[in-house]
Amino acid sequence: MSRTVTELEKQSFVARTPNPADRRAVLITLTPTGTEALNTDRDSRRRWVAAAISRHLSPDEQAILHAVPDLLNRLSAD
Repeated sequence: MSRTVTELEKQSFVARTPNPADRRAVLITLTPTGTEALNTDRDSRRRWVAAAISRHLSPDEQAILHAVPDLLNRLSAD
């Protein structure tokens, strides 16, 4: 994990800062560059999923998929 964080830091995606509550620990925060890269990646994945749904699922299947978030919310409300 340390190597991954180091690589992300080299690319300016994250920054390390001392933890004020525990000097032995370090806080890892997303930088503006990291936020932009993350948002770009998320947008690309959303577009890919939307295109795959349109291409591979029938209108009835798409309607079922559209209902899933509400069903999961109902399940998690308990």
